[in-house]
Amino acid sequence: MSRVVEEGLSKIMIMDNVFYNPLARFNRSVGVVFIKAIGKIIGKQSLIISDAMAATGVRGIRYYLESGSIEKVYFNDMSKYAYKCILKNLSLNHMREVSIVNSFDLERYISLYKGILFDFVDVDPFGSVLPYLSPIFSNLKRREGFLAFTSTDLMTLCGINLEALKRKYGVSIIKTDFCHELAIRIILKNIFSIASYYDYVIYPLLATFENQYIRIYLRYRKSPSKIDFRNIGYIYMGERGYGYISIEDVEMLDITNVRLIGPMWLSRYIDLSFVSVMNEISSRLFEEPKIGSEYKLVGRYLSKILIDDTSIPYIYRLSKVCKNIKIPQPPIRNVIDKLMSLGYKAYRSFLYPDGIRTNASLDDLIKILREIKR
Repeated sequence: MSRVVEEGLSKIMIMDNVFYNPLARFNRSVGVVFIKAIGKIIGKQSLIISDAMAATGVRGIRYYLESGSIEKVYFNDMSKYAYKCILKNLSLNHMREVSIVNSFDLERYISLYKGILFDFVDVDPFGSVLPYLSPIFSNLKRREGFLAFTSTDLMTLCGINLEALKRKYGVSIIKTDFCHELAIRIILKNIFSIASYYDYVIYPLLATFENQYIRIYLRYRKSPSKIDFRNIGYIYMGERGYGYISIEDVEMLDITNVRLIGPMWLSRYIDLSFVSVMNEISSRLFEEPKIGSEYKLVGRYLSKILIDDTSIPYIYRLSKVCKNIKIPQPPIRNVIDKLMSLGYKAYRSFLYPDGIRTNASLDDLIKILREIKR
C-alpha cells in the first residue's frame, strides 16, 4: 500500500516498507531555514548537500524546494525499498535532474563520494548517531562546512540505564531535572572527540529537542590548532546547587561534597547571531501562501531560543524547586527580573517552560523565591 502526503511544498509517496515520521515535519522546517541561513552567511545560493540517510527523501526534497539555495542534492539510503521510494518522490517533485540517488551503508556512501565538496551533510538515523561520526569526519572533503545530526536514543542519554550511558557515551550522570540539556551536551562531547581526532574543530550553531529526538546543527573547520579542550568538562552538584568546571581544571575542585556529571560539552551550543539570521528568514517565509503557517511555528520557536543563553550548562526547574520548599511557583519573568536586579545572570530556558539558567546559588534562588512569595 502507498499513499501521497503533502508536506511543505513537497508531495511525498509513503510506502509500507519505508520509514516516514510525520512528527518530524516541524524539525524539517527548521532544517530548511538553517540551509537558507547557510546560503546567506557564506554568500552562496548554489549549495551541494547530502541527505545521507534519506528514507522517503522528504528532508532533502523539502530542503531543495523550499530553501531556494541548493544546486544539487545527493540522496542515500541502504534500504532498496527506500531507494525506489526516493526515485518515485523525486519524479513526483520534478527533481530527477538535480539529484543523485544511492543505496549504500553510510560509511561506503560517504567514502564513495569523498571527493564531493558537500556544503552540508544531514545524518538522520534511528537511534544513536555515534556509529556514524567517524565515517563522516574521516571522509569530509571540504576544509569547512556544515553538518546536522539526529539522535533518538533519549532513554540512554537521559540515564535510564546509567551503565549503558557510560559504556556507549563515556559519561557518568546523576538524576537531574534537565536531562535533555545534558543529552545535548553529551552528544556534543562525543562529536567534539571524534572531530578532534580527525583535526576538525566544531562550532555548534543550534540544538533542538522535539518529539523525543535531538537535532544538532554545527559548522566544522579543519584547524587542529583551534581545538579547545576547555569546551569539555563537568557539571557538579554540591550543597549550594550546580556549578561547572573544565576538564583541564577539574583537579583543583574539592570533590569531597560534590557529585560530578560528565565529561560533556560545557560551552554554548546556540550561536545567537546565526539563530537571529534564521529568525529573520523564517519571518519572511510567513508570507508564503502555502507554507507560511509552517514557518510561523519555526519563528516562535526561534524567538524562544534567542532569549536563552546556553553558556550556563545547567537549569533550575522552578516547579521542582518551589515544590521542594512548599511555596506556589511565581511568574518566571518576576524571578528572572529579580535575579538580574541583584547582579546575577538569568535566562529563561527554551527547553523547559519553567526552566531558568542562572549563576546564582540554589540558596540564593530559594531566598529570592520566598521574597517574591511575600
